[in-house]
Amino acid sequence: NAFQDVVVRKDGTVRDARDIIVQFKYGGGGLDFYSNPAELLEKKIAVEDEG
Repeated sequence: NAFQDVVVRKDGTVRDARDIIVQFKYGGGGLDFYSNPAELLEKKIAVEDEG
């Protein structure tokens, strides 16, 4: 199924309806296995602290 509901979260990740990360960075080309997960986690924590 090529069409699915996705949402861009405040942390910049794109997630599907099951809250699974589809893209680590909005505008990227899919899963970025070379990104730094620790950096992503720090960003997510910072965004959650703001909201």
